[in-house]
Amino acid sequence: MKKRLFLSCLVLILAGCVSLDREHIKSHSKKPMRPPVLNQTGYEYVETPIAMRLIRQTSRDSEHYTSTFFSFPSYGENNQEGNLVTGEYLASREPGKKKLVIVLPIWGASDFPPSLMAKELTDWNHWLDTNVLYLDGRVDLFDWPAMERSLTESVLLREIESSVARVKNTVIDIRRLIDWAESRPEIDSRRIGIVGFSISAVVASVASAVEPRIKVGVSVMGGGNFHEIMGFCSASDVLAARQAILKRFGWSAKELEAKVEPASRLINPVRYGAGINPGRFLIIESADDQYIPHSARDDLWEAFGRPERLMLKYNHRMAFATMTPALLNFTDRTITNFFREKL
Repeated sequence: MKKRLFLSCLVLILAGCVSLDREHIKSHSKKPMRPPVLNQTGYEYVETPIAMRLIRQTSRDSEHYTSTFFSFPSYGENNQEGNLVTGEYLASREPGKKKLVIVLPIWGASDFPPSLMAKELTDWNHWLDTNVLYLDGRVDLFDWPAMERSLTESVLLREIESSVARVKNTVIDIRRLIDWAESRPEIDSRRIGIVGFSISAVVASVASAVEPRIKVGVSVMGGGNFHEIMGFCSASDVLAARQAILKRFGWSAKELEAKVEPASRLINPVRYGAGINPGRFLIIESADDQYIPHSARDDLWEAFGRPERLMLKYNHRMAFATMTPALLNFTDRTITNFFREKL
């Protein structure tokens, strides 16, 4: 996946596409501008001190930022090595409290978009006003091969529920990271944002809705309705699982979606729109997305109160080329400016 994403971006760059084809819809919601309210969502947890391990990485320091590796045990099973939450904490050397942005990985795929985003928010941000928690995600939260191998419907649904549980645990771990951030003197815990890409955009959307301390959220090439994504996505691992499942059980794609929907409701951000302030959420998507169906993107936009929406007229992989220097880092600069204005 990582190699394919890089090659797709390279093709777009070499093709000389230096102008961006896009549609920009400003937020025109009549929804009251209120802070998110956390109700019973399934993401509740018992707050306990985090056994946070911090290791300074002076070799990765820059002129204006220090780098620290962090790790702590996940709240539950998360499919990562050692069942740990790991990543890098980039802290501004400038004095005073700084806003914090949590940058999520594309679990099991490319670190190309989130690493560029972390760079844009820190070393390329001449205001030096943002600290970043950049999470690792070497292993996919969704076990597509296990779903592909499922011999019965009950086994398949158990595998889906296990993947959903890993997403749930990850959202809770994000909330626990915010608990830790509140204890840091260099972080202004009243100004916390989050950004996710592709599947992590779904995680960022859910976290934004159920965690009221997240004041600003950004979804990049994501959507809602995981069941529709599973019935539509053409990524090789998802496609292989879907084809095997449909053949084995004699289902149509729509029948698969109907089976998956109840098991995946917990991670559908569309259900949590009441917790979103549409004036503080940004949706960036690809118009010709071959991974996220249009209905799933429209439903998220509607459920979240019709926030600002930027439509890049490329497919899913090609749209990430808008984060490269060849295209003036358009998307990552847009996100950084959104955080600067709203956070």
